[in-house]
Amino acid sequence: MRLFLGRFVSIVIFGLGWIFTGVRTVLDLIGYATVPDDAKVAQELVERLLIWIMSLPIWLPWGFTLVATLWLMWVSWPRSVPLASPVTQAPRADPSGVVQRGKAKASGTPRRAASFPAPEGMIKSERDDFDLIPHRFLLRAKRTDDGIDVSAIIQYRNRSKRPLWLAPLTHEFTLEGKVTMSERKSSGISVPIAAETSDGIHFNAIRIYKETDPGGTAEFTVMFGQAKDTMRSALRMHYDFTVRSYPENKSTDAVLEADVAETVEYYVIDPASD
Repeated sequence: MRLFLGRFVSIVIFGLGWIFTGVRTVLDLIGYATVPDDAKVAQELVERLLIWIMSLPIWLPWGFTLVATLWLMWVSWPRSVPLASPVTQAPRADPSGVVQRGKAKASGTPRRAASFPAPEGMIKSERDDFDLIPHRFLLRAKRTDDGIDVSAIIQYRNRSKRPLWLAPLTHEFTLEGKVTMSERKSSGISVPIAAETSDGIHFNAIRIYKETDPGGTAEFTVMFGQAKDTMRSALRMHYDFTVRSYPENKSTDAVLEADVAETVEYYVIDPASD
């Protein structure tokens, strides 16, 4: 609603500015000397207005119109966010807190899972200095003829100076009780992730039909290590979220505002299982 009002007001000011500038320009072209004779039938107020406009310096109406035009361009520009913006430094993993990443707004609204069972043959680690860390969580959506397609993206980062091999354990995206898996199971997983590089997993979209505040979860658990046959650590990234916004225009792929609670857990191979 605020964006609509901004656009409406800017269009009105934009139109008035060009009318104002047009009148001033016409007066310069035809010469003010003919205006009193041509405006005898007009109201005295109109003549006074023309005299006032004529007294203004030429740069004032043109400057006003330029500012109004730039404002209209700014408020009408598409508000889309790129899938992955470059970052200079990856955030550190926070295994115990609620965080804010991208357009996800930290809040106590979503339920945050306290803990998860460890993958088979592994135990939970209290360390947080592993090479693979969470990077960003995004919700994207596109409006269609009969609903809204919402998808999730979980991004992670290798902060070490050596490549890491990855092997997925779990990946799931839920929204309003509907469940979907990753769109490309091999994305960022089939080959080592390069040193100091970010990658991610993109889930298939789930269609919803009402613009409410639906809640859902997204999770990705992945084993990692410096060699393909010696991976001994795992990272679980779990996100509880509540959607707070939707795309304004049809067919626009937009990043959604959402309240997000993140849970990060690391696991290592259980020595007893070796």
